[in-house]
Amino acid sequence: MSRVRPLLFLLVAGALACAESAPGLAPPGLDGQPASLFFPAGLALSKDGSNLYVASSNFDRHYSDGTLVRLPVSAFDEAAKAPSRRLSALPSGVTVGLIDGFAGDLELNPAGDALYLTTRDNELLTRVPLDAQGGFACDDHAVGGCSAGAVDLGVEDMQDPFALAFASLTPPGGTTPEPFVVVSHESPVTTGLTTSMDAFVAFIPESVAHSQAQLPFSHGAFRVDVGTVGSDSLAFDAATRQLFVGGCYSRVDPQTVVTCQVDQSSPLTRTDPLRVVTPEGGSSTPVTQVALGPLTGGGNTDAVALSSDGARLYVATASPSTLQTIALPLPGGESTPALLASVPLADEPSKMIVLRRKPNDASGDLVVVTATTTNAVLVVDPNRGEVLAQLDPDSGIGKGPYALASEQTATGDRVFVSLFNGCGVEAIDVPSADPFDTSVVGTVGSCP
Repeated sequence: MSRVRPLLFLLVAGALACAESAPGLAPPGLDGQPASLFFPAGLALSKDGSNLYVASSNFDRHYSDGTLVRLPVSAFDEAAKAPSRRLSALPSGVTVGLIDGFAGDLELNPAGDALYLTTRDNELLTRVPLDAQGGFACDDHAVGGCSAGAVDLGVEDMQDPFALAFASLTPPGGTTPEPFVVVSHESPVTTGLTTSMDAFVAFIPESVAHSQAQLPFSHGAFRVDVGTVGSDSLAFDAATRQLFVGGCYSRVDPQTVVTCQVDQSSPLTRTDPLRVVTPEGGSSTPVTQVALGPLTGGGNTDAVALSSDGARLYVATASPSTLQTIALPLPGGESTPALLASVPLADEPSKMIVLRRKPNDASGDLVVVTATTTNAVLVVDPNRGEVLAQLDPDSGIGKGPYALASEQTATGDRVFVSLFNGCGVEAIDVPSADPFDTSVVGTVGSCP
C-alpha cells in the first residue's frame, strides 16, 4: 500500500489549511522580534566548526517566509549547564536572514565559503555567501533577504527541489574540472495515473548558481532524467565520479503526494531502484538502475550515504525499515548488488549521517539515523550489524528529530539534530570508545 511521508503530509495539510503565507508577518528575528526556530528542516556546520546554520521552513505558513539562522556552537555547552539542559531562547546576537518557505536541504560547499539551500515555496536554489568568520548579511526583508539572488528552478520544471550534493566535474565539452552543485527534486508532476514529466537531477556550475540574471541551463548547467520517481537523497563519489540517487516520490496532483508502492498489482506502482549516474557524460548519460527489492523485500529508499573509505554505500529503506551496506563498485547493468550487511531498524528512517572514524581507529564507521515520526535517534554500527544506541524522549530527545550535522571532538563525535516539531536543535555526544553511552548534551530553542 502507498505511504505518505510524514513531513510531506504536514506540508500538504498546512498548504490546504492556509493557502498563503501570512502577509506581512515577518518571521522571528526580523523587524525587531526575538529570534526563534520554527520547523527547522536543514542544518549545516561551518568549516571551522564554530557556527551551526539552521533553516526554519515555515511549514505551517504562519509567517511570510522562512529564516536562516547562524547559531554559535558554544550555545550547546551553555545549554548543557542549564538545569533543564535547554536554552529556551536563542542566544543574543544570532544572525537571521530571510529565505523562501518550505526549506529542503542546507549544505556548506566544499570551499566553505557559501551555503546552498533548496526551497519549495517558489522552487528556488539559494546561495548564501559567507565571510571569513562564517557570517552572512541577508536580513533585508524589503529586498527578499537571502533569496534575492536565488536561481528559479521552476523555469526548468523542477518541482519540489530538495536534495543537494557537490561534485567536481569536467563538464560536457570541457577540459578541466569545475565545482558543481547538484539538485534533485521530490515530486515530478503527474496527471491522473500518467506521468507528464520525468524526475531529473540538475548539475549547475557554482559559477552561475547564484543569479536570476543568468538562467543556469543556458550557462553550462545540464540535467539527467532519472525516471518517474523523485529523490530526496543524493551521494556523490568523488573517486569514481558517480552520483547515487535515492528517494521514492511521485506526485499525482498538486495536492497529493504518493510514494513508491511495494504492491506490484497496484496501478499506482512505482519502481524504487537505486539509480546511479555518471554525470560527465552530460544529459545523454545512461542511468543505471540497481534493484533493491531482492535485498530489502520492498523498497522506499529514504537516504543514501558513502562510507568513509568509499568502498561501501549505506542505504536506509523504509519497507522494511533497515540500514543496508552495499559493496562498491556496483555491478554493471540493472542487477542486484552485493549486500554486505543489513541492520533492522525499529523505526522508519528519515535522514542519516556517517561518522567517519579517525585514521588510527580501525573500528569502522558509525551511522546516525533519525526517525522523525517516532522521535528517535539511532546509532548504528554497520560492521557489527547492530544498533548500539537508541535515544528517545525518555533519553531527552525532543519532538521530530530530522536533519543532521556533525563534527569530531577529542573523545568522539558531536551530532546536531534539528527538532522539526520541537522548535529547536539538540546536540548529542557519541563517544568513540563506547558508542553505547551516546547521550543528549543540550537543546537550543523552544516552541512558544
